[in-house]
Amino acid sequence: DKAEIKTPIKKEKIVNKQDSKTLQKNENIIENIEYYSIDNYGNKFEVSAAEGITNKNNINEVFLKSVKAKIILSNLEVVDITSKTATYDKLKLITNFEGKVNIKYLNHEIKSELLNLLFKSKIAMISKDVVYKGLNTNIQTDNIKIDFNNKSSKIFMNSKDKKIKINSNY
Repeated sequence: DKAEIKTPIKKEKIVNKQDSKTLQKNENIIENIEYYSIDNYGNKFEVSAAEGITNKNNINEVFLKSVKAKIILSNLEVVDITSKTATYDKLKLITNFEGKVNIKYLNHEIKSELLNLLFKSKIAMISKDVVYKGLNTNIQTDNIKIDFNNKSSKIFMNSKDKKIKINSNY
C-alpha cells in the first residue's frame, strides 16, 4: 500500500494549562492537519482535522480534534465521515473515530459514538448507540460491521437477550 502524508501547516501553541501539560509530555500540537492514503486498488482515504496532537514517543500515532474524513472508492463512490475526535495510526492506516460519529454513503446515514476504520483491510466497525437511516428503513443496534471488500454488512447486538430495532416503511 502506498501512503502519502501531507501536513500543510505546522504550529505549536499553548492555549491553556491543559495544552501546557500536553506539551510537557513530549507532544506537539499541529493545526489544520491533513493525511492522504491510496491503496493498490485506487481507493483513497483523506482525513483532516482542526488540530492534531503527536507524541514524539510514537510518531505514527496522531490524536485529532474536529475530524472530517472521506473515503473515495475506486468506483468513485464517496463515504463521508465526521467526528469530534479520532486517533490515526499513519503506519497501520487505522483510524478510530469517537464522539458524535456521522457516516454518509449514498442514501445511507449512520450515527454512533465509535467507528474503527481499518483502511488496509477495508473494514469498518461501528458501535455504541448506533442508528442507521436509509430511504425506507431505520435501525437501532449495538454494532454494524461493514466489509468494503465484498460489500457486505453485519448488524448485531452485544447481548443475545437484546433485539435489533427495525422500523421500515414500504
